[in-house]
Amino acid sequence: MGEIEGTVQGHRDGHGFVLRDDGEPDIYLSPQEMHAVLHRDRVRVRVVRYDRKGRPEGRVVEILERLRAPIIGRLLHEGGAWIVAPEDKRYGQDILVPPGALGGGKPGQVVVAELTEPPSLHVQPVGRVTEVLGEIDDPGLEIEIAVRKYEVPHQFDAATLQAAAKLPDEIRAGDRKHRSGGQQRQAGDAVADRAAQRRHAAEAHEDGARGMRAQLLRRLERFEPEFTAQARTDETARQHAQRQRHAEGGDRRLVGPQGEQVQRMRDLFHAVAGDGL
Repeated sequence: MGEIEGTVQGHRDGHGFVLRDDGEPDIYLSPQEMHAVLHRDRVRVRVVRYDRKGRPEGRVVEILERLRAPIIGRLLHEGGAWIVAPEDKRYGQDILVPPGALGGGKPGQVVVAELTEPPSLHVQPVGRVTEVLGEIDDPGLEIEIAVRKYEVPHQFDAATLQAAAKLPDEIRAGDRKHRSGGQQRQAGDAVADRAAQRRHAAEAHEDGARGMRAQLLRRLERFEPEFTAQARTDETARQHAQRQRHAEGGDRRLVGPQGEQVQRMRDLFHAVAGDGL
């Protein structure tokens, strides 16, 4: 059988797969084979057998490229040894850290580690702590982990840092003079814009409610002209009409299905107007 190149993809249960460069079905790697490689290593494998379902199982014959990306995990002190337990369980192995390579990290903290010695069939990988991200429950830690895990650029080059070092720590009087007026005008304009937006929104809401009340009044006028006339004259007369109906000992309602429809329109009118019956 020929040799095949691809990228290792680990599994949290200890085994892994080789994602073939040619796009053909993945090749299974046993937990024993995964001892010598890490998730995302590039390897050359040979297919040694097929399972009952015809899926290939491989053996690593050469490691083409070792993982260069940093590994994020928790720094732990167990059985007298320091280790970094990777946050991504697909790595499948803890990283041994010599006591002199802790980088100031403390037990339980989330750290960034880089490999100094790759794994083999019988030896764990060895590394050193290059950065301490903080405690596991620190605010914003998830973002710090994601930035490093997916290798998002987050550090400035030397030229940028040198240019930034030349800037003063405080705003100089000359700088303040040239930009304070404009900034104040911009801030004032922003406040005015927000106030105008709120005012327009309130006016639009009131216009919509007023239109709905007018439509309801037109429909109510057929059945209750007295009520409609009072509402058209002054919308505050709704409360007066309510008190008057109670004083007279009952509501002036139609009976039957038509009366129920009218009452629903009246209830809706009062709800839109902001008062209850």
